[in-house]
Amino acid sequence: MAERNARPDAPGPRRGRAAKGRALERVVAFDRVGDRYAIVEIDASGGRPRLVSSQFADDPPAEIESGRLVAVAPWSGGLVRTRPLEPMASDALGGALAVLAEGELPERVPAWRRACGALPADAGGGSGRTAVLTAWMPHDDDPRHPGCRFVSAGAALGYAATLAGGCVAAQDAASGVLAVAASGPEGLVIRTLHEDAATGDPIASAARRLDEACAAAGIPASAGSAVAERLAAQRDDRRIAASDDLDAIIGVRLAGWSSADHRSAMLLPAVAGLLALEADPHTRALVGMRCSPPEARPTLAERADELLSSPRRVAAICAACIAIVLLAPLMGAMARQGVLSARLDRAEAAREAHEETARQAALYRQLDATVLPMSKMLAEVTAAAPVHVVLESVRADARSGIEIEGYVFVAPDAPPLDGPPEGLVTEYEAALNALGTLSGVTIDRRETTDGTVTFQLSCAIRDASARATLGTDYAATPLAVVLYGERGRNDTAPLRTRDADAGPRRTASSSAATRRPARPPAGDSDADRAADSAGGAEVARAANTDRRPSGESPPSVDGVPTPLTDVQLDSMDRGELMREWQKRLRASRDESNDEETRARLAQEASTLRERFRSMGSGG
Repeated sequence: MAERNARPDAPGPRRGRAAKGRALERVVAFDRVGDRYAIVEIDASGGRPRLVSSQFADDPPAEIESGRLVAVAPWSGGLVRTRPLEPMASDALGGALAVLAEGELPERVPAWRRACGALPADAGGGSGRTAVLTAWMPHDDDPRHPGCRFVSAGAALGYAATLAGGCVAAQDAASGVLAVAASGPEGLVIRTLHEDAATGDPIASAARRLDEACAAAGIPASAGSAVAERLAAQRDDRRIAASDDLDAIIGVRLAGWSSADHRSAMLLPAVAGLLALEADPHTRALVGMRCSPPEARPTLAERADELLSSPRRVAAICAACIAIVLLAPLMGAMARQGVLSARLDRAEAAREAHEETARQAALYRQLDATVLPMSKMLAEVTAAAPVHVVLESVRADARSGIEIEGYVFVAPDAPPLDGPPEGLVTEYEAALNALGTLSGVTIDRRETTDGTVTFQLSCAIRDASARATLGTDYAATPLAVVLYGERGRNDTAPLRTRDADAGPRRTASSSAATRRPARPPAGDSDADRAADSAGGAEVARAANTDRRPSGESPPSVDGVPTPLTDVQLDSMDRGELMREWQKRLRASRDESNDEETRARLAQEASTLRERFRSMGSGG
């Protein structure tokens, strides 16, 4: 998995050539010192490497991009071999290093725990180079950093020795490992030894190994003695000492480095970081060991070859292909059936919803054709009536239309009319036509009897739900203002007094009786004349009664309707029953009448209502 996230310049088994193209620009190197970690971060993006930070931490640095994290391998598992090389081209050098690694390094070491590189023989860049062959021997306590590259401590010390042209020594008391490196005219010498500190003097052993390395490299023994003295002066478990020029040379190659500011434990991770940033790919190859094998990524051809290498797999693949060819049409048909079934269910649900909506719409149309907003229609028909026009009955039917009966009544104290009373009926006809809800308004009957104009209108219903257009808005202009002008007030006495409740017919009859009094017969006594006069009045009243329309109830006395007889009830139609019921119901609620009269009127109103209901709509 780490190899997949690696940068193109990260060395590895499948990107080795890419790694040789260019070096990294930023690395984080660390080395474990006891229970802590010495961490160094170096940035080379500006050309010259620069020390970004150096610190001790209890935990290793977090995993970063593969190839940028460099660690010093555990000292106890390190193995280093050096061999001199003849001058050769760079392409041939890689093959030579591979051959040397196969012959010099143990076979039990996995390939990902090997690293082979080449270092200059001395600081001056002599004619020959030295091959450094390193291996990391497996141990149970090896660290696990999948995205990290490792370099052995001996290879790092050898690189430090080539920088200064002297010798370097490192000693770890905990593991008993001593590593020395010396670079001189005779070449590069690296030694990694395991010694038991309990059986001898570690400092004396380090001095003896330094003398041997200096002699093999061709440098004075005094250089080794000086390094041994510096090593003996340290009191830490991990001690590292180098020649005089090494700190200065590291300071030249690494900006921000100073031996006075950094402990000796930081020297090894700093050298490992510089080694990882080397421009020479063969030198940089020493930082190439891994703690675990990289994930293999075979090519497509390799995966196909592995898949088809088994006869059983080939047979299974063939059987699957045959099944797909045979079952694909069936599966497609089943899938299509499922889709169509789902669509059919949705279409059926939509059809049912449409039918239900159509049924509701038909019901609403039927109700609209047969059921009328009676309160609205009555209010409009009544509001359209001119002043002095009294409506006696309004019969409405959705099919046959509306029939209106009424009369013109002018109260004695009302303002006089501008024209004849018959003109109010024509004016009412025009107002009904102007409503907009009615059509075909026709005057079926208009009669004038004894100064009273009765009429009957009929019309068809155009649109009962439309808003009617009224000529006079009584909410804005009260009736008093309409009758009496701006001087009119709502507290003006009403046009129809209690004496006028009997309607215009009574007023007309009374006027006729007054105009045509009964002539008394001849007689001498005052009693006879009084009786004759009373008889004449009775005859006049009977004559008045004869002039009333058929079924009309007797005139009231002081505004109270007279009792009804069965003959009168049988002769009344539905309109007359409704009018008489309204009169008696209104009078039964008038508290000015006595209790007995109100009870009689209430009983008669109940009888009229029952008779009206029993007649049905055809009465």
